[in-house]
Amino acid sequence: MIYTTIAALAAALLLFTWLGLRARLASGDLDDYVTARNSQGARALGLSFLASGMGGWILFAPPEVGALVGPVALAGYAVGAALPFLVFAFSARQSVATCPVDVASGSSPRRATAGQCAGMSH
Repeated sequence: MIYTTIAALAAALLLFTWLGLRARLASGDLDDYVTARNSQGARALGLSFLASGMGGWILFAPPEVGALVGPVALAGYAVGAALPFLVFAFSARQSVATCPVDVASGSSPRRATAGQCAGMSH
């Protein structure tokens, strides 16, 4: 079993080494490849850090809650994570009925407040 694990790790190491060398040789120097200096703005970097933090929170919070508090807390965590989707499912029906010409969920409140939807007066 240990040999299979070592072989899988070695294969992944070789694959990523090959991909890195291939990408490095494509264009640019080593400094551009390693640092990506001045290639992204503040908004993109901030959103990247936010996404990384949220990803870590999503991955590590449920097992921690389950281990420290128990299955009841884990069930509460699952309900809390699913609740925004349930609210959106019910509010989306009303939004489509009120303003059926929208293509994005963010445009319904704007049109409703501007009085542009059916049955809405400003």
